[in-house]
Order: sequence, then structure tokens, then C-alpha cells
Amino acid sequence: MPSCTQQKERPPVGLAPVDYVNSMIKSDGVPKSEWSNNSVYVLVDDNNKVRYVGITNDPNRREKEHKAWYSTKKDYHMVVVMSGLDRKTARAEEQILISAFTLEAVESAFKALDNGRRGIAVRRMGEFKDELNRALEIMRGSGIGSASATLEDIEDLFGI
Repeated sequence: MPSCTQQKERPPVGLAPVDYVNSMIKSDGVPKSEWSNNSVYVLVDDNNKVRYVGITNDPNRREKEHKAWYSTKKDYHMVVVMSGLDRKTARAEEQILISAFTLEAVESAFKALDNGRRGIAVRRMGEFKDELNRALEIMRGSGIGSASATLEDIEDLFGI
């Protein structure tokens, strides 16, 4: 997984996405002064449980949108966990985190994420092969899964 800022560093190889995000939550994420380009963020509840995963090109604006009186997510706290990404990488990272937290919820009987859907609709999968291939590169580079993972393995992870 790319680092939280400018993709200069990477989390330790083998660090699971959920563990990485939880460590970012504990440190309050990427400092606002380092937010740039596309960012991946999570919304957490009062118990620091991840409730939503998203991407934005303007974290300040997106945070205000989530805090609006009519938002179902207004009581959550936003933590930017990666920033300075290109759009395709941000999209791939978002998908990895949504899948990781969805799997965690299933395995531990937690309530699933509040994400209404994964960002990539199954019917539009052909349009997102590049993003899936990028997710595969990220997973290989992060030690998630095996080095011989294929695009089909990614599709299985996403339930496609």
C-alpha cells in the first residue's frame, strides 16, 4: 500500500490493510498540511471502528459534506490514511480497503461498512481492468496475497 503522503514510503511489507488503517487512525492519519491530490480516507465512529471508506480530491470539502446536518455519516470522524495519489491508485487502494474491512466484518460478525456500494459496479468491470491490475500491483508490493496472484484472484477478492 502506498504511504500516506506522496507515495515516498510504503508500510512494511506484509502489513495487512486493516492493520495499516488502524495504525493510521491511532496517529490521527495524514496531517492536513500534507493532504494533496487524491486521498483515501476512512470515517470512524466513537469507538474508532471504520464505518466507511472513500476517496476524494479535496479532503476538506469532503469532510464538510460528511458533517452536513442531513448526512447519515455526520457523527463520524474523518481520517485521511493516504494522500498524494494519482486517481487510479486512489481508486485501487479504496477497493482494497473496502474489501479488507468487509471481510473483517464478515469474519468477526461486525456490522458491515456503511458504504452503499463498492466503487466499481460489476456491470462496469470492463472499464476498470486497469484499476484492478493496479490493485494487483499494490497487493504484490505490499506482501498481501501471493506474488503469483492473478487478475482472477483480485476479482475473487472483490466478489466479481
